[in-house]
Amino acid sequence: MSYSLSDQRKNTMLERLGDAAQLIDDKRFLPFYRSIQIKLEREDKAAEWLHMIEIALTKENPSRYFAKMCKMVKDGTYKFVEKVKEVQADLRLYVHDKLVKYQFGKFQKYWVRKAQEFINVNGQAGFVDLLEYAERTGINQKQMATALKNCKSPRQYYQENVLGSAK
Repeated sequence: MSYSLSDQRKNTMLERLGDAAQLIDDKRFLPFYRSIQIKLEREDKAAEWLHMIEIALTKENPSRYFAKMCKMVKDGTYKFVEKVKEVQADLRLYVHDKLVKYQFGKFQKYWVRKAQEFINVNGQAGFVDLLEYAERTGINQKQMATALKNCKSPRQYYQENVLGSAK
């Protein structure tokens, strides 16, 4: 993929790309990056372009990371922020539904946040394992709260803290 660029065209693209220009190592690919920017603007996702730049600047190799994200947009595999928020909201509802039976009452929102921290540490499979374990053993509200607070299943906590200290 190569493009012919005159100096005037190159300068115009650099000007229109704005902050993203500092993330582009090879100026021959300016039309590729500009096409991504135009595509996002047409889809009313211009803020996503700025978000991609902000994220790339935090990474160790920002130009490579930015190029990879642009390629993902071109291929249609990039997950936009609103889609991630939608999935997160669905997960929050799922967690809320699963924790209702423990009757946390007015503290339900707090324990849903704790459950999401548990999921961040152990993954959703870890949370499902915790729920299955709770179903099998019939743990109560206090034990579930402790498991969520420690970010460990009761079985794992028992092995590490009770059996581990006995050695």
